[in-house]
Amino acid sequence: MKNIFSLDGPVFSFISRLADLCVLNLVWLITSLPVFTIGASTTAMLTLTIEMVKGNDVKIIRDFFKAFKANFKRATIIWLIMLGTGLFLGLDYYMFGDMPGVLGKAVKYLITFLAVYYSFMLIYIFAILPTYKNTVKNAFRNSVLLPFINLPYSLILLGLILVAIYVTLFDLEFFFKYGFLIWFMLGFATMAYLSSFIFVRVFIKDFPEWKEEMDENTENNLSK
Repeated sequence: MKNIFSLDGPVFSFISRLADLCVLNLVWLITSLPVFTIGASTTAMLTLTIEMVKGNDVKIIRDFFKAFKANFKRATIIWLIMLGTGLFLGLDYYMFGDMPGVLGKAVKYLITFLAVYYSFMLIYIFAILPTYKNTVKNAFRNSVLLPFINLPYSLILLGLILVAIYVTLFDLEFFFKYGFLIWFMLGFATMAYLSSFIFVRVFIKDFPEWKEEMDENTENNLSK
């Protein structure tokens, strides 16, 4: 019982991780307020959550702004391109979604397919950017290939996000009473953290040294 509630025990570790996610969520929200910085702030957040999943210690404020600064230019360019693409797809669906006949159905299915693949790219690209230290061009190339190569994991990631959206919007009265507060406190960082478990499984194929690093971190934690 003492081990469970000790400073190195699971209860304290859970509370510590929860506190880290709350701080990370708040920093992400603040740095995302200008909107055009969302790409850089999301990249920084995913950089930290991936390191958390790998078992590495992170200093939330220091490491966040270090990653934010290191990836700012590339992440901002990518975010503006993805934002413009998303608006373009939405406008296309609005304009052509009700087109009658066979051609209308074909256009609707095409836009839907592109929107789904766009969603996969959007999920992956800000995790790919700092991990592979890509140029903008290579980040886009990898974000096209990796979701397809790792389709089961990609579907899990998409499903995780869709479930979160459904649960959030299922009861709007609950959302405005409690759901908004949950997202404000730790929702975005928690989603990034859960998604990072999948990202680590995908990326570890290209970074086999991560397994040794994670095993060492696990062993060190068990020996405490």
